[in-house]
Amino acid sequence: MLEALELAPGMRVLEVGAGTGYNAALLAAITAAPVVTIDTNQRVVEEARAALGRLGLDGQVTVVHGDGYQGWSAAAPYDRIVVTCGCAGLSPRWLAQLAPDGLALVPVAHGGVHPIVAAWRKGPAARGRMALWANFMEAAGPLGQPQPAVLHTIPADVEFTSYRQVGPVLDWEGYAALWCVLAARDHRITRAATVVEGIDPMQGMCVLYDPDRGIAWVQMDGSVHVAGAPVLLEETTRLLWEWETLGRPPIQGWRCTFARAGPATAPILTPRDWSLVGEAD
Repeated sequence: MLEALELAPGMRVLEVGAGTGYNAALLAAITAAPVVTIDTNQRVVEEARAALGRLGLDGQVTVVHGDGYQGWSAAAPYDRIVVTCGCAGLSPRWLAQLAPDGLALVPVAHGGVHPIVAAWRKGPAARGRMALWANFMEAAGPLGQPQPAVLHTIPADVEFTSYRQVGPVLDWEGYAALWCVLAARDHRITRAATVVEGIDPMQGMCVLYDPDRGIAWVQMDGSVHVAGAPVLLEETTRLLWEWETLGRPPIQGWRCTFARAGPATAPILTPRDWSLVGEAD
């Protein structure tokens, strides 16, 4: 899967989120082809233009001051659309501006973070596949709908219990893969930071958060910490063993469809129906 994402000489690229301009410079160096980068912030656009000018790339890279949600149809179609901000979903404009075999690489909200999803057109519909675990700053506008709350504290009167060796002991790659499947199977999975004694944030901060019943932290050392209803341990354990039963599939083993959401004036395409690659359609 990752090989299919690679940039190649001659590919036309749209970057959504101009940043300092150096991402666009890298894209231009790899592809030796025209690159368009777009940002809503006028100051960011000016800084990107200045940086690209210093690098002598202002003739190859076009920096646009505009709404990234709209893309930039004037230079379409694109072989790759690379988004550098966390999004609640995809803009339909991006898919419309892709070349027939093109891909949009978008950090899409999933489990409280923004893993990168590769998306493409399949007839009138859109399909996607998880590509890389990551997290990004939220986009502005219709693409930047907030994810579930990131928690920092829990009520002092809530019962807190730690359970050791509930799940597998994992390295970061395995933990990210577990986080992916937990979020695919349960919409309550998110990311939390906390000052609760007994929880080491270096062991991971994936949680099952139920506003009515409490929160359960799932950590890389196999422990589960529950603040609230004990039933959360049972629900978390069931999710952990589902991942085991599936054979611990990696992040890249998951695919999705997209459904239209948001207002009619600015719809977005959000992931739905996560399934394993290779499962029957």
